[in-house]
This record gives sequence, structure tokens and C-alpha cells, in this order.
Amino acid sequence: MRVFISSYKCFSLAIPIKYVSSVMLNTENYETKFFYNQENRSTYVSLPVLFKCPQEIVRHGIIIKNTGTQDGETENKYVLLGTEIENESDIPFDKIYPVPRTLGLLQFSLIFSGISFNKISGGLILLLNPEHLIQNIQKELL
Repeated sequence: MRVFISSYKCFSLAIPIKYVSSVMLNTENYETKFFYNQENRSTYVSLPVLFKCPQEIVRHGIIIKNTGTQDGETENKYVLLGTEIENESDIPFDKIYPVPRTLGLLQFSLIFSGISFNKISGGLILLLNPEHLIQNIQKELL
């Protein structure tokens, strides 16, 4: 599975490329998990704040494909603001494991669709499920 990889203090985050519409540079840090921009009617999600890593510097915004809009439409998008995208990588499906049930106790664990381990860095890679993330955001904003 092709993914974009970003690193946080204790883990790396993998976002499947099939969900990504585009990537943008970002210079703003938000202090809240969610910010709704009324000008372009888009919702911005600060992943460092969501993951309780507010000291992390936001470098990129990842615009999630929205199946409910027309191609090229710039409004009503979800933009994931996160640390710098370090690379594009391929994680073999047989190296992605289900998220352990013990992590189910954590509030945001349902937004991950899998977990993998990187032998080279010895790090934990959490595979984000943008669809579940957006569903949770919509519930929280209502």
C-alpha cells in the first residue's frame, strides 16, 4: 500500500495515498483540533493537537479526497495538518497488522486501520483511516 509517512514524537503516521487529493505547504499552527474556514467552507484538522503532540510543528496539509464533491471543487474539503511528509513509501499488506484491542481504550484509536513496524528505524507506524477520521469529526462538530 502506497502511503505518505510523517513522524511524531513516539510514532510515525502513514496516510494511504488513495485518499489524498493533494498536498500543500502550511505555515500556520492551530491550537484546536478542528478549525472550520468559512471562506472556503473547509475543515482543517490539526493532527499534532489531535494526537496530543502540540509541540510538533505543522509543515504540510493533506487534502483528503471527498467523494461527495465534483472533481476540482475547492470547497467543503478536509485538510489534515501534520508534520513534514518525510517520504512516500510502500508498506506491504502482509506487514500491516490489526490495531491491538488494548489500544481501543484510547479515544482516537478507531481512526487507525492498522499498525506496522519499521525494522530500520525500530519505529511504530500507525495507518490512518481518513474515512473514520472524517466520520468522527462530523460527529464531534454536530
